[in-house]
Amino acid sequence: DFDRADARRLVSVYDAIMRALAHHEVRPTAAPVLWLRTASGAARGWLPATAACQPVPGTHQSVLSVPHVRVVADACEAWVRAQGR
Repeated sequence: DFDRADARRLVSVYDAIMRALAHHEVRPTAAPVLWLRTASGAARGWLPATAACQPVPGTHQSVLSVPHVRVVADACEAWVRAQGR
């Protein structure tokens, strides 16, 4: 059962995430990066720093669930192979 203590913990985690996002600064990197973008995903400053953008099905919440996760796994594997790794 979901009680008040659970709600407080959930709000606390949400608040911590929002504080981290508010202070996060995206900076360029020399490392190769694969951005898996869902149809609902916004760039939020990532696009200039990415080496590759791969559209994937689903939403931020469902992208790692069946059946979308299979597409994500295939995209990651293809990208890693293309990097020569």
